[in-house]
Amino acid sequence: LAEMTNLGLPVPQGFTVTTEACTQYYEDGRQINDEIMAQIMEAIDKMEGITGKKFGDKENPLLVSVRSGARASMPGMMDTILNLGLNEEVVETLAKASGNPRWAWDCYRRFIQMFSDVVMEVGKKYFEELIDKMKEEKGVKQDVDLDADDLKKLAEQFKAEYKEKIGEDFPTAVNVQMMAFGNMGDDCGTGVAFTRDPATGENGLFGEFLTNAQGEDVVAGVRTPMPIAQMEQEFPEAYTEFVKVCELLENHYHDMQDMEFTVENKKLYMLQCRNGKRTAQAALKIACDLVDEGHKTEAEAVPACKCWSGFKNQRSKSCGYFCFAGLSGTFSCSECCS
Repeated sequence: LAEMTNLGLPVPQGFTVTTEACTQYYEDGRQINDEIMAQIMEAIDKMEGITGKKFGDKENPLLVSVRSGARASMPGMMDTILNLGLNEEVVETLAKASGNPRWAWDCYRRFIQMFSDVVMEVGKKYFEELIDKMKEEKGVKQDVDLDADDLKKLAEQFKAEYKEKIGEDFPTAVNVQMMAFGNMGDDCGTGVAFTRDPATGENGLFGEFLTNAQGEDVVAGVRTPMPIAQMEQEFPEAYTEFVKVCELLENHYHDMQDMEFTVENKKLYMLQCRNGKRTAQAALKIACDLVDEGHKTEAEAVPACKCWSGFKNQRSKSCGYFCFAGLSGTFSCSECCS
């Protein structure tokens, strides 16, 4: 591609993430380091300037393809993901702006299918079976005979298939954010935290924080982080806001949250949140507490204890905790006397 570009041939704008960068990614424990990420963001910014489009924008979105490569050409062996940058909001924008909703929804269902196959290793056959079933129901032979409404339905079916196989909702493409710098000085920092203790399930903030640090510094072991509670002394306003954010996230997701954040010039920036992983002991306590707090019903809480899936449950009258009784015996929390 680079050679063709240098020859002046009509090649779409793009950039290459080198083999060296890929090697570094694996050496860093499957993490993209700050230097490589900064170079990627700079390249995207240049593409936006050239194309007049913006990645993730709802009005004039930049969509990209991601194509694998190798030191030597390997025809037929490379993977590709097309239409990266699409999500449910952007596809609606494309449909209206282009006046061609069929094209927009075809792009989106292709993206879901390719991402699921290449990145998450959900086999192509599952999606192809859904396409074949749709064509049979419509009485058509070719994919191109499916209209916009058909492709929109397929996109929803694809996402449902993804959730069934992966156990999570299909992600909304990729988030491109401005950088928030935790390493600009002593009024900055970065941290990771859970809304509850992932080891015991106790309800209370659990995590670590570092001043004048960025990204992986907290978990890299280069410096000793401070307990998350100490952040209140360093950045009281940011800490107060963080506590409110934690409460809001738990009330929204109705589960214990695992979060990453940065403080820049004493201002809080949230970088990520997700349902947190937990030990079996913590899973049991959190499930019970979430029921008591009104976040979940008992029926909803028990499946969340995946380590005890398949067991019949009964809540103890003596301590209020769930006891799990199965053919192989009974498991209950240490506080349970029944």
